Amino acid sequence: MKSIRNKRRLLGVLYLMAAYLVFQLVWWGWQLYKLQHAYLQHLKSEGNPLPANALRNKIFMIIGEGGVFLLLLFLGVWWIKKNVWQDLKRAQKEKNFLLAVTHELKTPIAAIRLNSQTLKNRKLTEEQSQDLCADIITESNRLETLVNNILLATQFEQNTSLGNWQKIDLSALVEAQIKRFQQLFPDRTVNSNIQSAIFLQAEENMLVSLLFNLLENANKYSPISEPIVVSLKASEHLILLEISDYGIGIPSEERKSIFEKFHRVGNEQTRSQKGTGLGLYIVKEICKTHKAEITISDNTPRGSRFKITFSK
Repeated sequence: MKSIRNKRRLLGVLYLMAAYLVFQLVWWGWQLYKLQHAYLQHLKSEGNPLPANALRNKIFMIIGEGGVFLLLLFLGVWWIKKNVWQDLKRAQKEKNFLLAVTHELKTPIAAIRLNSQTLKNRKLTEEQSQDLCADIITESNRLETLVNNILLATQFEQNTSLGNWQKIDLSALVEAQIKRFQQLFPDRTVNSNIQSAIFLQAEENMLVSLLFNLLENANKYSPISEPIVVSLKASEHLILLEISDYGIGIPSEERKSIFEKFHRVGNEQTRSQKGTGLGLYIVKEICKTHKAEITISDNTPRGSRFKITFSK
């Protein structure tokens, strides 16, 4: 917050300096005009007037030099302003991210602690104990996902070499992640159409993260009564993975920035959802690492469709 205030002060000082320079330029031009006028009057009084062409050339020279100075000044101010505003927006996003991560870390830790203390201090039935253990596992998985996302984002930002690349059964991996997702979110229906025996040279852990982030995103921003649809199919040279939902959708003006780090869709319904703004950034970076293309389109009759195309 302090750095944001400092940058805003810097921007204010920049505006003051620019205004002062413009004022000085105007004052300098006025003084030059007065001096030149006095000089011309002096020449006339001496009977040696300056030729008209020479006078015109001097005026154009002064105007040209002043115009170039003003243009360079305004370009410099615009460039500095643009960079300062970008820094301010980035700092605000990072602040929001830290607040979100703090909340996302505290919530599962508190739930795990509470359930563990209940198991330790109270005599429970077998069914109650199993329910608490299931909650602990769910919150542990949630915590693990958050930590993995932060680590992945850090590695992508530092261009660190990631994982073990090998030929994997993508069909089996997608089915396994759908099963895992449904264990974590049993109230959510996932309809799948998975072509069998599709193989891809890839980093398995990154694809696990890609699938889980897309499924979690669809789960987060669509009604629980609506299904998530997962499709995987292959042609001779391409593999197509699609994950669709029937939720709030993504405005067309947001689709270019939706994969930016810390970005979240700018409406109140979206901002009320939990999240750090890392999920889709990680998805995009994983796609880049695998030389895959990801696109977003509207689903029918509503919602979003994420389409990922891999080359075999």
